[in-house]
Amino acid sequence: MKVYQTNEIKNIALLGSSGSGKTTLVEAMLFESGVIKRRGSVAAKNTVSDYFPVEQEYGYSVFSTVLHVEWNNKKLNIIFYFICNNRGCFLELCINALCYRYI
Repeated sequence: MKVYQTNEIKNIALLGSSGSGKTTLVEAMLFESGVIKRRGSVAAKNTVSDYFPVEQEYGYSVFSTVLHVEWNNKKLNIIFYFICNNRGCFLELCINALCYRYI
């Protein structure tokens, strides 16, 4: 894997409620960057980010996922996070990771 300089790394948080299109966007980003050969879909239960059986059963993300792609010689770290009212502390950790570039 290529070693990136700090200015070549971008951290992106995808935050939103159920059904807002986060999984679809992630699948498109992975496909367009060449990480995957075909886009998965929530309905087909074959997305990269929703791989736990409980996520496939419910049809929405339950756990946070960290993915990365290379685009225009930059490494994009994607923190994929489902927001609901009782997850505020995990959201804070997610945002701290983005701010301090722990990824």
